[in-house]
Amino acid sequence: MQKYHPLLRQIITQISDEVSPRDIPDFITSFRTELDRMTGPSAQSTSVSGVADPFKQMVKRPFHSDCVRWPARKVDSLIYLQDEACEITRDAFLPLVDSEAMREIEANLGYDKHLAMADDYHVTYWRHEETGIAFFKHSAIEHVFATAEDIEALEDLCYASDTPDNAG
Repeated sequence: MQKYHPLLRQIITQISDEVSPRDIPDFITSFRTELDRMTGPSAQSTSVSGVADPFKQMVKRPFHSDCVRWPARKVDSLIYLQDEACEITRDAFLPLVDSEAMREIEANLGYDKHLAMADDYHVTYWRHEETGIAFFKHSAIEHVFATAEDIEALEDLCYASDTPDNAG
């Protein structure tokens, strides 16, 4: 059996619950049309209320930085990321990040055949829903996986939340 991306399986399950079998071909045609519109070569980056398009969320993000090396002038965006992210499982985290970078970080942190990071219950995994940025915490240090565009979107969200109109 072919292995599908977990998000695709979720979409298929939801479709089968909500779309009658006779309407599935029309639904698939509409889905393809919308997907082509959003991701085609002539498509511009689609954004809803400053949120990156959902297909960008599927990109495997490279390692960006840890919190120790985070630029001091951008620390507000790191705090925003920490406050707004949701904890996820390791299984949900790994498909979001660059596998080679993750293996290298694990080795540099001392994980090996005696203790795998997957077995270390002190490590937690997180994801910021709006930007798709993923990070893990190890010894209270965040290791952030993001593109430059993700960080820019995070900063925009962070500083937009600090404007007088948004202050609570």
